[in-house]
Parts: sequence; C-alpha cells; structure tokens
Amino acid sequence: MKVLEKAGLKYVDQGQGETILFFHGWGTSPFSYQTIIAFLASKFRIIAPFVTSFSKPDVGEINQLLVKSPKLIVVAHSAGGIPAFSFCAAFPDEVKALILIDTLGSGKSESVQQGGWLKEAGRYLVKPSKLTVILFSDILRQLSNAKKLLRDSDFILSYKTDLKPKFPVLILWGKEDSLIPIENGYNLNKLMPKAGFKSVSGRHFWFLDKPEVLTKEINEFLK
Repeated sequence: MKVLEKAGLKYVDQGQGETILFFHGWGTSPFSYQTIIAFLASKFRIIAPFVTSFSKPDVGEINQLLVKSPKLIVVAHSAGGIPAFSFCAAFPDEVKALILIDTLGSGKSESVQQGGWLKEAGRYLVKPSKLTVILFSDILRQLSNAKKLLRDSDFILSYKTDLKPKFPVLILWGKEDSLIPIENGYNLNKLMPKAGFKSVSGRHFWFLDKPEVLTKEINEFLK
C-alpha cells in the first residue's frame, strides 16, 4: 500500500470512481484496513488519511486532499466516527452520504472498556492470519506515543455527537462486537433517528473478513 503525504498529512489514495473518504479507528491506521481499502478500490476512489488525533482532528487539512473530488461518501469505523462527524459538520455540502461501522459517538458507555482493543484484536490469535500481523503491528506503532493514545481514548469514550445530517446516514454493526457492543449502535441511532440501521454477523472488525458484505451494503445504500 503506497502512502502519500501532503502538507505534513499522510494518506492513502487508491482506486478510481466515486470518492470514499475513509476514517480508521483508534490504535490503528490505514495499514490495518488495507484489505478493505484494496477491495473497495476496485469500484471507488478511496482516500484514507492517517488520523493523528481523535480529540482534535484537523479536518481542514483532510479537506485539502479532496480539492478535485465531487460530493463524497464518508465511511468511518470505530473511533473514526469522531473525525467523520467533525468533517461532516465542517463541510456538509461536500458530503453525499455517511456510513458508520461499529462507531463511537453516543456518549459514555460502561460496556466500552479501555484496553478492549487488545482483547478484541487478540481473538485473531486464535486463528492467526495476515490480518493478525497487521493489527498487532499497527497497535505497536501507535504505542510509540502512548500519552497521545491515552488522551485520545479518554476523549472518545465519552464523546457524544450533535451532528444533525441533511444527507443520508447508514449505521452498520457487528452483532457479536464485544469492543463496542451493539447497544451503542442503538443509542447512536437515537441521536440520528433518520439514519438507517442494520446489524450484520460478526465482531468489531467483521468487514475486514467479509469485504464483499460491506461493499454490498454500500452499493444498496447508495441506490
């Protein structure tokens, strides 16, 4: 996966077609999502920035990557929902649709625990794969700045969106997600009652194992 850089911001720009702006989750980077990025890039242009802070995302810099893009589809996973909300609030006229996958943003939940990322990712050790190596390599890279990680985690666990979108929103959730349980999805749906909601079989990273399912849901939603 080729990593580009513009004005100090690292990002991935892959594929052609309608543009998807993809926000990765806490403790990861686009590296963890390279299988789904490659899969989606067969039909879409994927722009995936490396989010440097979830508590203070610089959406202005991210918007500079989209100068030549028409209205785009914003897709976010996990804590990536937070910079996605910020981007959509700052540039609503540039957004065609918002798709949230097992995201935070519904406020404090006792069921979401710090350190849960490692527990969830650890499930991949039961059946090791290429994905196992990528996920753990990514978290080790992020741990090089542990203070920033902890600062961001304190913020994202209590974040509550006030986004009132005028564009279509779809919320997708893994039924067996133990990191951000589906009750958080129901709570998020209450904050955005006009959003569509659909549960799918799988855990927190369900779409990495089933990229064809995510693509199908995106295509059906865009129709």
